[in-house]
Amino acid sequence: MLYYCLMKTAAFIGTFDPLHGAHIGQLLRAHQFMPFSMIYILVDKHPFHKPTASSWQHRLQMAQLTLKSFDMPFDYRVIPVVSSLAPDLTEEVDYKITGIDSLIDNLGDSKRHIFAQRWPMIVLSVPRIKESSLTDAIAILPKQIQQTIRYSYVSETIVPMMNYDFDKQIFISERVHSSQLRSGKNTALIPPSVQRYIQEHQLYR
Repeated sequence: MLYYCLMKTAAFIGTFDPLHGAHIGQLLRAHQFMPFSMIYILVDKHPFHKPTASSWQHRLQMAQLTLKSFDMPFDYRVIPVVSSLAPDLTEEVDYKITGIDSLIDNLGDSKRHIFAQRWPMIVLSVPRIKESSLTDAIAILPKQIQQTIRYSYVSETIVPMMNYDFDKQIFISERVHSSQLRSGKNTALIPPSVQRYIQEHQLYR
């Protein structure tokens, strides 16, 4: 049974502007809950809901640098995809990893419902957002949409919140937004190699 679980393959899709220590924590939380042997880190090249994002080439490079800065307990590939639906991904995927806040946002926009329908999901808790907020968001969807939403919810009591601090090389439990990092706050959640990349390419100014 353990061998079967370890052969799982997952997908993690996002803008990743930049990918940081909180994303590392999400991957590890999901892995603790349902072990996988391979994950595809899918960088959305053209996130229509984030038109001011850095170029996908910058975001792809920063994601690779961040992942190289931490010893992951699974294999991974960083791949640019044409959208958050990842229609160009041909590899088989068992489930997608997402935060409850991102999923609720997707369900609140009919154009983005399909993002929650392609694969079963591991939905990670976020402080101060109750699981009931997700069930409420699903309950107002059309019945035919509700039937396509498949997920397992991971609360902080099941697997605690963890965000990796690259300065102290420890996990911290506070919630972190990428916008805080782009504004120069909580830079400890960005590895030195990415901080140098940001400075060299004059990003987030």
